[in-house]
Amino acid sequence: MSDPEPIDELTDKLGIDDTDTRREARWELVDRGENAVEPLIEELEADDLKTKKDAAWVLGKVEDPRAIEPLVELFGDDSVSVRKKAARALLKIGEEALPAMVEQARSGDPRRQKIALWFLPDFEDDSIGDVLFEALDSEDPLVRRNAVRAIGLLDVDDAVDHLLDAIKDDDWRVRQWAAYSLGLISRKTGATRALLRAVNDESVHVQYAAIVALGDNGRKSALSRLFTKLRGDDMILKVAAVKALGNIGSRKAVKPLIELYESGDDYIRSEVVMALGRIGGAREIYDILVDAAESEGVHDAAIHALGLLDTKRARKLIEKFDE
Repeated sequence: MSDPEPIDELTDKLGIDDTDTRREARWELVDRGENAVEPLIEELEADDLKTKKDAAWVLGKVEDPRAIEPLVELFGDDSVSVRKKAARALLKIGEEALPAMVEQARSGDPRRQKIALWFLPDFEDDSIGDVLFEALDSEDPLVRRNAVRAIGLLDVDDAVDHLLDAIKDDDWRVRQWAAYSLGLISRKTGATRALLRAVNDESVHVQYAAIVALGDNGRKSALSRLFTKLRGDDMILKVAAVKALGNIGSRKAVKPLIELYESGDDYIRSEVVMALGRIGGAREIYDILVDAAESEGVHDAAIHALGLLDTKRARKLIEKFDE
């Protein structure tokens, strides 16, 4: 058996154009474990982006705490892809890397804060609410956006009050994620009112997020706003409203959805029959699903919707149309 290749020769192969050679070198360095950590840390300072990303990837696989601080230093790198690779490596290292991530979130440097706040939810530690709330005071809208996103994903204590403030932010990206986050964590009346207002936000991105959130929350108080979106011209918002109505599951939505089915193209009709399948219960739904099952462009969606109904009649129709 030949002697193992020296570590410095393996690190020299990081970042080269030959993809197969790079891959083999990375995995060989992973196998070398702690013996490769110091040489890999040196490679984090390379000028070549691919070399830095390869080294960060291997360090994440090795999971050695010695790499935490050097990886954190990459949060200041000019390359977004390098910063993301470093953050993912820190996630692999695990809980020992959390204090360093928190420090970056509090650093006051927007570049470092943005990457830390984006990845902090992946540590699944809901005790860092104060860190996230502090970031909401940043002058950088993307720092605020990432903090709002993290608040929703982690469902930290006192989240709703902060999100209700964030949904009034001057920047649409912050408002958008505030709406998504409220949909994830809250069925409180105040949150619903804020989302209903956001359905008419000046930004279509915020409108979309609010529609999705109302559907996720299953709020029947949103029905009239969603019916209005069914009659609108924006196809993306219209489809979002259809899906939200399906999630809410109110039979009051059946008639407006059938009207949309009768006037829509195959794309919108497919979305409507899926929503009707989630609502279920109404006799007229079966007539629409039979019509859809007989239509080539909507057939598959209709069969899936019948499966969602899961009734004796629906099962017989599936057998009939799947023959």
